[in-house]
Order: sequence, then structure tokens, then C-alpha cells
Amino acid sequence: MMMVFGIYVFRSNPFKRLHEPKENGNSYWQNTVSVFFLTLPNPLMIFLFIALFARFNFIAPEEKLYSILLGLASILAGALSWWFLITFLVGKLHKKINLRVLWVLNKVFGTVIVLLSIYLLVITLQNHTALV
Repeated sequence: MMMVFGIYVFRSNPFKRLHEPKENGNSYWQNTVSVFFLTLPNPLMIFLFIALFARFNFIAPEEKLYSILLGLASILAGALSWWFLITFLVGKLHKKINLRVLWVLNKVFGTVIVLLSIYLLVITLQNHTALV
């Protein structure tokens, strides 16, 4: 699956997906909130939070309610800050990247993903044959 994704990225043409920007586009805050809520239900993120909460004993019986709420609010503020930083940087860099740079980035990242998937396939097959 990873190799198919790498080939897709390599072959994709950024010009086809280019569209005119809206005059009243979303603000960085609107983009941050929408991306945050798109990421939140991701199963890997849910398992990560479960693992981190279990590992660091975040919600312990001896903790006060305000301490738990403050911790949860801090996690939320940190995640929102991270997504705001990412959307801000992408918004600023978006104006400086032309189609040629996007095309080169697609080729480079597509090649890296395909090579990584081939490497992982070889390692997996070697480990499987070693077990048999």
C-alpha cells in the first residue's frame, strides 16, 4: 500500500489540483480548528492518547478534579498551538512555492516513499524467511 501511495505521489501533477484562491479565504484560526478536528478522530491518535495516559498515570485516583481538568486543557492548548503553527507556516510558505517546486517535491517524496517501501518489504521478507 505504501508503494502504491509513493507511485501516486510521484505521478501526481500539482497543476491539475491548482485552483484559484478564494477572496475571503479561511483565517489561520479557522484552518487550525478544522484540521485539529479532522485529526482528533484518527484511530492512531486515539491509541496514542490512551497509551500516554496509561503510561504516565495521568488520571490517577488521588488527583483532584481541577488538576485533571487543567492537564486536559493543557493538552488541548498544546495540540491547538501545534496545529496553528503548522497552518501558519504552510500559509506563509504557500505563497513562495511555485508549481516547479511542487513538481520536484512530488518526485522526491514519491521516490523516497517507494524506496522506503521496497526496503521495508525486503526486511520483512528476510525476517519471514529466517523464521521459517
